[in-house]
Amino acid sequence: WKVLPRLTVNFGMRIDLNSPPTERFNRMNRGFDMTVVNPIDSLIDRTKFPGFPTLYGGLQFAGQNGLPRTAASLYWKTFQPRLGMALSLGHKMVLRGGWGRYYMNPNNDFQQTYGFSNSTGFSASNDGNRTGIPNSINDPFPTVLTPRGTADGLATYAGRGFNFVNSQFRIPHTDQFSVALQRGLGSRAKLEIAYTGSRGRDLQTTKGFNEVGDSSFRDQCNFALGGNPSYCDAGLTNPFKGLAPFFGTNFYTSNTESRAQLLRPFPEFGAFTEYMLNTAASWYNSVQAVFSARTRNLNLNMNYTFSKNMGRNGYLDVPNNVMQQGLYQWDKPHRFVASAIWQLPFGRGKRWLNGTHGLASRLVSGWESTVIFQMSSGGPWSLPGNVLYLKDASRPLDWNQEKVQGVTPCVLRWNSNNTITEQPFSAGYGCKDYNFLLMPTYNPRYTNYYDGHIRLQTVRMADASLNKMTRINERYNLQFRAEAFNVGNSFFVTQQQFANNADNANFGYLLKSAVSAPNSNYPRQVQLALKLIW
Repeated sequence: WKVLPRLTVNFGMRIDLNSPPTERFNRMNRGFDMTVVNPIDSLIDRTKFPGFPTLYGGLQFAGQNGLPRTAASLYWKTFQPRLGMALSLGHKMVLRGGWGRYYMNPNNDFQQTYGFSNSTGFSASNDGNRTGIPNSINDPFPTVLTPRGTADGLATYAGRGFNFVNSQFRIPHTDQFSVALQRGLGSRAKLEIAYTGSRGRDLQTTKGFNEVGDSSFRDQCNFALGGNPSYCDAGLTNPFKGLAPFFGTNFYTSNTESRAQLLRPFPEFGAFTEYMLNTAASWYNSVQAVFSARTRNLNLNMNYTFSKNMGRNGYLDVPNNVMQQGLYQWDKPHRFVASAIWQLPFGRGKRWLNGTHGLASRLVSGWESTVIFQMSSGGPWSLPGNVLYLKDASRPLDWNQEKVQGVTPCVLRWNSNNTITEQPFSAGYGCKDYNFLLMPTYNPRYTNYYDGHIRLQTVRMADASLNKMTRINERYNLQFRAEAFNVGNSFFVTQQQFANNADNANFGYLLKSAVSAPNSNYPRQVQLALKLIW
């Protein structure tokens, strides 16, 4: 809509319906019911366990007990408006802006089939490998578990862990927006400065759903808060021993279960995870500069982006509902790209050899060369999850070394006997101060997922091509291309992380010889092509 002679506005609307899957014979799960009493509760001998709490919860099945056949409910509020404007500020200057909402396809976590598939695990001991189960070598699998479909109802997968999908899943979306000022420079060049950003909402993430008790109970097992892990690890009489729903699991044969297990919200199951939660989010902000110039034979484009990419996904502390928020794994603050297309000045209509005819003209005319150079920051280091990050561990990087040391490996370990000692590899490194404290069990995660102070290798790479278009007659043209990707055959580590297991002697190192694509860039590739166009 041309609102004013200098102002144009455009508007659009789109809607997509993304239906959750169904299965022909309803062989899928549909969520987890937290409030229903599990039938296993009636099997507990309350004369032996008078204070044992009521057992709740159980898996649900698509198309059963009045539930829909889909893995989750259809989310239909996927309206996607788009709005843009262009305002002329003078003969050579334009202001542009826009905003749009885009919905994203979810991944395939919808298809959970617990009860319709099964596996038989090997049980070697019922007391933490102190005593072996008799005859387990001669007959390691005395019983092979077979799928029972929905026959076990709410008791499906009793004694084991599983995953389930949020049945009220909403389709994730991102709002993208930009504002740009473009200025003409002479008659053949332009410069554009833009702010571009996005905000992702209702993004997918996962969350542990059957964690060990609440935070007040867990704190009693945490050395850092004056507790002791032995309290959670203590074996209590197993109320599930010999109960039919647990057949084929350790719950069925073990005399004891840990206090931590029996104080889970749903103790009749192991640890399990809720998929497709809508609690994640993302933030992207960037300043972009673009310069373009064109002459008779040369097109030149240069682009520089300064950005920050952040995300909120995953949980650091499930009982306290604390999510991780920090840099996203693809955060690369600086990116520069320059490209040039040069029509070589030979042949018909060009500066040199323009008087040739016939075959000679066809051989020297129509040549074109392209070069693309790019340089970008490396991604952030993936932090270990079971440590306290005491002090910045970044150090100067030497990517010419075969074994690159990216992190100062000075680590203390909090032992199971409540002592703190230096890691052997840290002693060998000669540490006088420490950057990490390896925490004992029953601690939440204390670090974000990524650290921007320690980054992977800066990428500098060029691609080039030499192309020729030959006109055969009015109808036919023949195109020849010689293309080289990564012309210098340079090696760059693009995704492989410095080792982040603080209990391993290689902590903080990266061995380049062990890195291959796609964790590094591809080696030089050269290709030749002929294309007939008519």
